[in-house]
Amino acid sequence: KKVLTPAEYDIWRSASGVSLSPDGAYLAYLVGSEGSDGEAVVRNVATGAEYRFPRGSAAGVAALGSAPRFAPSGKEVLLPLTPTKAQVEKAKADKLKADEQPKPALAIVDLATGKELDRTAGVGAV
Repeated sequence: KKVLTPAEYDIWRSASGVSLSPDGAYLAYLVGSEGSDGEAVVRNVATGAEYRFPRGSAAGVAALGSAPRFAPSGKEVLLPLTPTKAQVEKAKADKLKADEQPKPALAIVDLATGKELDRTAGVGAV
């Protein structure tokens, strides 16, 4: 049997923060691994159609502890998004000040279209 190395741990992705819309038509969850960027996924249960939104690594407790939340109307979903590795590295390369660094955000997504309606930066876990 092959022995797994720490380099191979990043291959394993896991889902967390699974939420079902009030009408049961949509499923939203976060996918990722400890050392690499992940995604927030919104899936139409009946059709299997998915909308995917990039998010940063699941290395932090807040990132793992947050979860998508559906609006009471069932027409929108709130997705906790964290800066991706590329966004963080670009900010460091550009020598941005701390208050200019990429921050976690909360995206509001229309379920019918999959379009991001709004994004509020500087918001922590939902």
